[in-house]
Amino acid sequence: MLSLRKEDETEMDNSTGAIDIIRTNFRLSANSQNHSRSISWAARIISGIAQGVGLLALIQLANTWASRQEETANNANPWILTLLVTAIIGAISIYIRDRFSYEGAFSVMRSVHRRVGDQLAKLPLGWFSTDTTGRLSRLGAATVNELGNLSAHLLTELSAATVTLLTLLAGLLWWYPILGSIFALCLICYLILMWALTYLDSAANAYAAPAATELADRIVEFSTCQAMLRACDQTIYPQMATALAENRRRCTRRLWVECIGNFLGGIASQTICVIMIISSVHLAFTGSLAPLAVVAVIGISLEITHYLSTISDCRTGLLAVGPTMATINEVLDARPLPEPETSLSQPVPHQVELREVDFAYGKDKQVLNKVSFTVAPHTMTALVGPSGAGKTTIARLICRFWDVNSGAVLVGNRDVRELTTEDLMSQISMVFQDVYLFDDTLEANIRIGNSNASKEALLNAAELAGVNDIVSRLPDGWNTNVGEGGCALSGGERQRVSIARAILKNAPIVLFDEATSALDAENEANLLRSFEVLRRQSTMLVIAHKLHTITQADQIVVLDNQGQVAQIGTHNELVSCQGIYREFWDERQAASGWQIAAE
Repeated sequence: MLSLRKEDETEMDNSTGAIDIIRTNFRLSANSQNHSRSISWAARIISGIAQGVGLLALIQLANTWASRQEETANNANPWILTLLVTAIIGAISIYIRDRFSYEGAFSVMRSVHRRVGDQLAKLPLGWFSTDTTGRLSRLGAATVNELGNLSAHLLTELSAATVTLLTLLAGLLWWYPILGSIFALCLICYLILMWALTYLDSAANAYAAPAATELADRIVEFSTCQAMLRACDQTIYPQMATALAENRRRCTRRLWVECIGNFLGGIASQTICVIMIISSVHLAFTGSLAPLAVVAVIGISLEITHYLSTISDCRTGLLAVGPTMATINEVLDARPLPEPETSLSQPVPHQVELREVDFAYGKDKQVLNKVSFTVAPHTMTALVGPSGAGKTTIARLICRFWDVNSGAVLVGNRDVRELTTEDLMSQISMVFQDVYLFDDTLEANIRIGNSNASKEALLNAAELAGVNDIVSRLPDGWNTNVGEGGCALSGGERQRVSIARAILKNAPIVLFDEATSALDAENEANLLRSFEVLRRQSTMLVIAHKLHTITQADQIVVLDNQGQVAQIGTHNELVSCQGIYREFWDERQAASGWQIAAE
């Protein structure tokens, strides 16, 4: 018995129905080639009408021939002509329909790539989470191809089959009211069944989705943690085995539901065919329908089965693309942070200030409480505090990855909410703990900081960050591809590339988030030299991991576990009085004397 847990019910509530999927497709194609979409839909309707009229003409032609009147030939000529005309119109419209459906599909795919990409670039970092990132990763080429299949095939076949059946229904009601009424009743029952099966399939998909997501996460975890697992002699990963078993169990149940749905749909379409045949035979016995026309109705009934099966298959295809549509809707409906059309002037250029800043991740995770301090232009301020005190959060609030809950973050003595994103980011270079390098050459990754920089500026930035050593050992030097995420480089080397990228940008404000944490002594010395250069040309905010690297800072801001400013001062001032900084310093000094004792 299929049962839904609370999280499965939530997943189902957020699922996208067939009507919503079609509506979303129209939304995505709104800015694409409108002429292709209009021509395609017109051709779909015309081809459906032509097929429906052609089938009706067969019944009328058979009925006319069965009348055995002298003028039979003359009476049959209009229906023969109708068959010829509908065949020609149908063939032409199907060609036009298919051609422009493909053009429209490619246009929709381009539109999705562009609109989703543009929207993601506008969304604040706070919108992204592990869950949303996982679903976005599935919006790649394969998933977007599902949208192409939706526009080029599913909607084309669904609309043509629907129009054909409606044309048949209208003709039967006009010429054969009894047979038409029976057909209408059958279609209503079939639609009710399709609605019920759609609900069951949605429930089954919602039931299986969490297990599939969990399995994908465990597979990624298993592949990325191979070094640790092998070091611990863990050739079998129990968590992945459990996720695999749960996914198999849930997928099996979903498969049973889908099989039952397909079986019931097939039975329903065949039943309609039988009912139409029996009804036509009965009408022939009562004299309401010519016996020869019954043969035509039997053939048409078999064709009706084909159209109903097409609708059923398209329903299944629409449900399969539902999760993709739901993710696209989620992205497009997300609201970027509000910003002005143009930035206001900055009275104190290059100054950074936090005024009574409160910030929380969600409702329960308060990070910063009434944080206030100022980083004067062309000075170096260091942030120190325990893990989780909000140091990285402050750097990201300055970049406006989120908006503060209360208070204000100011750049140039102007609230960052009064600056455009382009103007704000043009003033800031960032070196964060989590460094990502693109699957491109080493030079291209550094030039992201400033694509128009001269070769001399590039080499100077590389020397300051200690990248020259990396260049000398790589097989192709600057032209070496660093791989996706910089996998060809070590963690410390990726950090150095990120630092070179920030130096090359030459922004008036530079943020370093524990940039020395992954560097060895030699390259740490290079970084300290770059600090001295940057201090003369930029305002610097450094989140310190190693306290000895920030002893020359103009100001040190110390945060406590509650996300409050506990101390502010220079290194000499802070070590000369009791407090958090003095405790940190004493602990580091004591740890620096540790050594492995000989037995």
